Amino acid sequence: MTLAGEVIVRSTSDTRSFGAGLGSLLRSGDIVVLSGDLGAGKTVLAQGIGTALGVEDAVTSPTFVLIRSHKGRVALHHADMWRLGTLDEMGDLGIAQMVEDGGVAVVEWGERAIPVLGSDYLLVEIDMPCPDEAHQHPRDQHPRDQHPWDDQGRGEPGGEECRRIRMIAVGECWTTRALDLAALATRWTGGAALQ
Repeated sequence: MTLAGEVIVRSTSDTRSFGAGLGSLLRSGDIVVLSGDLGAGKTVLAQGIGTALGVEDAVTSPTFVLIRSHKGRVALHHADMWRLGTLDEMGDLGIAQMVEDGGVAVVEWGERAIPVLGSDYLLVEIDMPCPDEAHQHPRDQHPRDQHPWDDQGRGEPGGEECRRIRMIAVGECWTTRALDLAALATRWTGGAALQ
C-alpha cells in the first residue's frame, strides 16, 4: 500500500470536482474502494467520477439496489456493500468480473469487500471532519460554504465540516500509477501537497 495523495474538500461542489479529477485518471478495469462514515460524501465523489467517465444519467446511492451500472464513455459500476453481511454475498455481486468485462467499479463501504475484489484497487478514505480542523467551525473560515453537504449545497446542522480525502494505491497496477494520483493531489492543493 502506498499513500498516493491527500486533499481537503470543503463542500459537495469540491467533492464532485475532485471526483471528476480522479475519474479522469481511471481506465477500464479499475476498482475504486470508497471508505468513510455515513454522510462523508462517498456518493458525491462517485458522481464526480461518473461525470469524468461520461455518464449522463443521475448517479445516486445504490444502497438498496446494491449495484447500478451506468453507460458512459467508460461504463461505471457503482456498488454499495452497506447492507451485505458476508463475503459470499459480496462476491456474488461479481464486481471483479464486471470490470474484467469493461468499465470501472466504484464500491461504497468497499473496505468490507476487499478480499473478494482482487489485489489491485484504489482505496479512497474520506474522513470528516478534517483531523486538523475538528475543533474549528468552518463557517468562521469559509462563509461562502454555509451548508455544503446536500445536493443543493445545504448541509445538516453540524455537518459543514471539511473532509480529508486520502488516496491509497494497493497492488502493482495502482502503485505504478501513484505518481499520477500524487500529481492530482498537488494540482488540487495548488502545488502544496498535503502528504
